[in-house]
Amino acid sequence: MIQPLILIFIACVIIILMYYRLIQIDFTFPLLIALIGLGFIGINNELVIKIASFFKIYNEPLAIVFLTFFICLCLIVVLLVAYTQIRLKQIQLVRKIAVIELKNKK
Repeated sequence: MIQPLILIFIACVIIILMYYRLIQIDFTFPLLIALIGLGFIGINNELVIKIASFFKIYNEPLAIVFLTFFICLCLIVVLLVAYTQIRLKQIQLVRKIAVIELKNKK
């Protein structure tokens, strides 16, 4: 009974973060929803066994662990790409400001 409550709590926290615009929906929202969905899948014993047999994993709980690592890795890569793009735009802005200031000094 506590497991679904924890997942619902996590979903509510994500919705609150979206409401106050503390997380960007376009980057991380699908992966966060996938993590919540994976939590609900982890509660269902039969579905865990089906996933483990699909990936040919003999220890069923390891299937959920591997899927969780995969989703977390995807989340990290998406955030890294977003951070890199923001950093490149920041560098371009600094260069443009430097060029403008150098032109004004002449």
